[in-house]
Amino acid sequence: MSAVSSGFLFVVYRREYMTDFLHGDLKKIYLKYLAASFGSAFASSIYGVVDMVMVGQYHGPSG
Repeated sequence: MSAVSSGFLFVVYRREYMTDFLHGDLKKIYLKYLAASFGSAFASSIYGVVDMVMVGQYHGPSG
C-alpha cells in the first residue's frame, strides 16, 4: 500500500467520525473535550509533583 492510498484511507476513515458542531449533540461534544482537557491537566500536575519530589529527594534544598 503506498503512502498516497494509506493517506486517502485515513481521510475517508476520519471523515466518518468528524464532529458536527451545528447539528451534533453539544453535551456529548463538550464532555468529550472536557475529559481530554481534564486528563491532560491531571497528567501534567502528577508529572509536576513527581518531578518536585525527585528533585527534592536527590538534590536537596539547592535543587
